[in-house]
Amino acid sequence: MGAILVPVVIIVIVVVAATLSFKRFVVRERARADRLYADREAVMRYQVPHGQDPAAVLVGLGRAGYEATIDPVVGETNELAIARGEHSRMDREELRDALAGITQLNMEGDQSPVPTPIRFADE
Repeated sequence: MGAILVPVVIIVIVVVAATLSFKRFVVRERARADRLYADREAVMRYQVPHGQDPAAVLVGLGRAGYEATIDPVVGETNELAIARGEHSRMDREELRDALAGITQLNMEGDQSPVPTPIRFADE
């Protein structure tokens, strides 16, 4: 009986820990997205090109010093990334340069640069 009880207890502990970690992650991401949406003037919207991995764009923007998240309002595709720079005012050309410097993976797996010209949703 004890040989069965120990693995069951370990599995329960792992499941509870994973659930709590996931919940903490979701709350943290939701708070970050709310913070990004709070200042509409400092936010730019960028349509991730079809077939490109939005995660690669998010990571590249993070490395360039920008905060970014996927816009949940867009719909099921979630292709529109929201980005805000470290400063209260963001320069479009600096953001274009950061996006142009991202080498991202296609959904098919090959690497390609971000297509040019880079345009934002309000242009």
